[in-house]
Amino acid sequence: MKSDEWFFVVNPEAAGGRCGKKWPELRQVLEKTELVFSCAITEHAWQVYAVVDNAVKTGYRKFTVVGGDGSLNEAVNAFMRQEHCDPSELILNIVPWGTGNDWAHYHGIKADIASCVDTFNNYSLVEQDLGRVTYFRDGVERTHWFLNFVGTGIASHIALKISEGRGSRLSYYLATFKSIFSYRSPIFHLFAGDQNIASQCMMLMACNGKYAGAGMLLAPDAKTDDGLLNVLLVEEIPLIKRIPRFIALLMGKVNEQGNVTTVETESLSINANMPIAFQCDGELIGSLPINVRCEYKRITVAMGV
Repeated sequence: MKSDEWFFVVNPEAAGGRCGKKWPELRQVLEKTELVFSCAITEHAWQVYAVVDNAVKTGYRKFTVVGGDGSLNEAVNAFMRQEHCDPSELILNIVPWGTGNDWAHYHGIKADIASCVDTFNNYSLVEQDLGRVTYFRDGVERTHWFLNFVGTGIASHIALKISEGRGSRLSYYLATFKSIFSYRSPIFHLFAGDQNIASQCMMLMACNGKYAGAGMLLAPDAKTDDGLLNVLLVEEIPLIKRIPRFIALLMGKVNEQGNVTTVETESLSINANMPIAFQCDGELIGSLPINVRCEYKRITVAMGV
């Protein structure tokens, strides 16, 4: 039965094309095992979403994304938007061959072929929270889901720079370095729980996981199964202090920094005094204002044991 098979969705362009070059070796190894699986290779952006939706329609329930955080985000949105079954029936897994792989980093998921194959022989099912973002485009309210984080400010500025170049970890850091000096901060309005904050900020993120931006430990206290989002608000600072501040954030020293506000909350709203984009899991999605909510244990993932 298709519901017992694994369906692999491969994004060959992930990590600047390196994912596509590695996939044939993984497929060859999988074919030598007793694993029953099917696969589809995407050819353009947002095809992961369409492929997963169609596969669910035809009866598949277990999915492995071969790619990075962006491909994973597409699959999650297909899970939650499809109308063919209850999302709780679906299982998600990843072979982390993308650029950032921040969600996999949080869960300790290894990228070598032996570990990936072993997962299918020995795994446990874990329920995880999802973030839900509502926003407007062309006057229509829309919804987008995220596994790891939603961010705006310099976070979306960096995502734009990344989308213009090749996918590599170095490209993340180069884009970050350039953005540190070129980005000009708007005034954000944050409503979270009983807090109402209006401040000129470089970055505002709501995190479900600990890592973002190719390994930056931005939310060291975040957990993916507590029903809460960890909000990070980095206020505007002079140019000369920006690099040391971002190095500290990279090292996870968020709570040791001045001009940084952290909040734990189930829901929040974000707006700004100018048009500004937001991103989910590294993918540019739309523009502020947005409402964000943490949905408790809404997705099932397969974890190697």
